[in-house]
Parts: sequence; structure tokens; C-alpha cells
Amino acid sequence: MGLTISSVPQRIAVLTPDNTDESSTFADKLEVSLEKKVALLDRTLARSAFDSLALTAPFNLSLDEAKHAGQAMGCDFFVLIRSAIQRRSSFERPEYYEGYATVFLVSSKTGRL
Repeated sequence: MGLTISSVPQRIAVLTPDNTDESSTFADKLEVSLEKKVALLDRTLARSAFDSLALTAPFNLSLDEAKHAGQAMGCDFFVLIRSAIQRRSSFERPEYYEGYATVFLVSSKTGRL
């Protein structure tokens, strides 16, 4: 599964279901890198449509839930992002920070990753 080049750009929704600042910052940067390659949906509108489904586990969707979410948002694909920066400690070194980002690209047609 991949993005194909066509005369009509793929419609992509970028979502941050965890509502953290880190995830939003990551999503902003991802959208900037994608904006000339695909048609991005307004994040607020996509989020409203996604939230209207009242999904209990947005990072663990069934195929049907993922298809319904994509249909509700009106997109070809949607991206779910979770990102955080965590403080760590160790006996061997002083306090340090670790960051991560989890990115899921979901097909609205099939519901598959």
C-alpha cells in the first residue's frame, strides 16, 4: 500500500488523539512536509468527525472502526500520531530526556495500516 501520484491529490487527515503538545508539534511539522504533495484536511474538522465516533481506543482500531473513521472524515488516508518527551534517570549518568513519535498511516478504504 502506498501513495500514488495522480492528477487528484490524496486527501489526508492528520490526527493527534492524545491531545498533547508534543504530538501537536510533531503533527504541525509533518503537515508542513506533506502540504505540497497531498491535500490535507483541516485538522480541527477532521478531529471533530473522528471524535464523533466516540472510539474508546483510537490507537487500536478494528478494520471497521478505521473505515468508518475515514468515511466520517472524508479522506483517503488518515495519520494517527502519538509523541512524547520523557525524563529518564540512570545510575550511570545524570537525568536525561528521551523522545519518541508513533505514526500510524491508515487506509480509509480498507481500514488497514
